[in-house]
Amino acid sequence: MKTINVIRLILLVLIIVGIILLCTQKYWVDNLVNFILAHSSK
Repeated sequence: MKTINVIRLILLVLIIVGIILLCTQKYWVDNLVNFILAHSSK
């Protein structure tokens, strides 16, 4: 029973992090894409 609660807690945290990333994507997606493009062209 304890492992089920741990798994549920981990899933809840992942869902919350995913929602935060979706809500803030306009702030970090452009920088991430530029970083990847700059380092993959070598």
